[in-house]
Amino acid sequence: MKLQALASKIHPQVALNQREAQHLLSVLQSSFRKQLDVVHPTAEDINDQHTISNATSSSVSSLESNSSILRTSRLSACHHLDSLLTNPLFMPAHVDLGRFHNETLAVIQNPVAWFTNRVARGSADGAAARLCLNTVLSSISKEETGPVGLKEALSKSKVGTRVIEWMWSSGFRVLSELQKDPELLALLIKPLIAENRRDIVEKWFLDPYVSKKTGWRRLLLERILRAEVALGADLNQVILYFWAMAKQLGSMPADDSHSISSIIRTAGLFVTLQMINQASVVSPSVYNQWTEGVSDWSNNPTFYAALLKIHHPQTPGADAALKYLREGKHVKEKAQKMVRLCLDSAELLLSQENYAAASWVMDYAKSHYAAEMGFKVEKDGLRHPNKTSGKKKSIQHDEDERQHVELLEQLSFG
Repeated sequence: MKLQALASKIHPQVALNQREAQHLLSVLQSSFRKQLDVVHPTAEDINDQHTISNATSSSVSSLESNSSILRTSRLSACHHLDSLLTNPLFMPAHVDLGRFHNETLAVIQNPVAWFTNRVARGSADGAAARLCLNTVLSSISKEETGPVGLKEALSKSKVGTRVIEWMWSSGFRVLSELQKDPELLALLIKPLIAENRRDIVEKWFLDPYVSKKTGWRRLLLERILRAEVALGADLNQVILYFWAMAKQLGSMPADDSHSISSIIRTAGLFVTLQMINQASVVSPSVYNQWTEGVSDWSNNPTFYAALLKIHHPQTPGADAALKYLREGKHVKEKAQKMVRLCLDSAELLLSQENYAAASWVMDYAKSHYAAEMGFKVEKDGLRHPNKTSGKKKSIQHDEDERQHVELLEQLSFG
């Protein structure tokens, strides 16, 4: 008990109840804001003569010494980060503040070189690797607008190879060790694929010692396909690659169809959405194969098959969607998915001049998903149907039709 009391005095616990936690948060926010106002003023603060006249001599000298830093956005961002890192609540008195400023600037200017130096000094860790990858990905994404430029820039940076080599040299070869830092691995996937090192990620996915029930493979396959699309891979090849990975997964021992479908479900949904948005670039044969194999990855193949048939690149049709809606097999489906099916069906039916079916779909959508469609929902009991006159019914019907047409004209599909 005495040791406990002594420990609590040396290192007091953080507030436990809501009121104390809120008070601690307010203190932290106030401290940060106060320091930022002094060491990183806004343009309005600098031009405010009243503020400057009331500032202490140290504050004024701080503003003058830092005026050159505020000239560029890069140095300004660097100074902003330094002001956070050097807050008195967290910064020990003996730390060299200049070193923190130089370190931040080095990360911004050349993150790969900065990380390489950390590796050479033996001070690299997971946090440094994540910072390096995040900085590279963020800067390249801002500079490169197209997938081709993004892939070339990432390949040229070699950031994926640099980080993976450090991981291997640090003993992170066993997958169980790699899984301890899922954020780092998620950041690594896109650079490795850009550098033609997809084989590394595939080894992680097909590692026989990984339990399928952890969701590890489910996330990994979806990230691989997402990276391929972002880097400009042909969607037909992405679809074929999905089936190839599913086949390899099925050839592994102790696999059953249910576990495999649960692993590839997230990736399958991603591919489906990409096909709907880019149906014109998918060959009809690949599109048909995917539509017929929906049951291999989806737990609701009827819904997704109907949605895919609406967007077929050669022979789009809404018959399957109409059948699905009329059979009422959507009770457990999310409203957002059903609204998408209704609107896509109605748009296709209108383009085919099947106005009666399109009107039925819109009436159906409004009656079941009025709030999601943007229509006003009347509360029960406010107005009895029998009390509505024939004239009012006609006016209401015309208004509903007008809203249907306006909604279809304003929506952007695909």
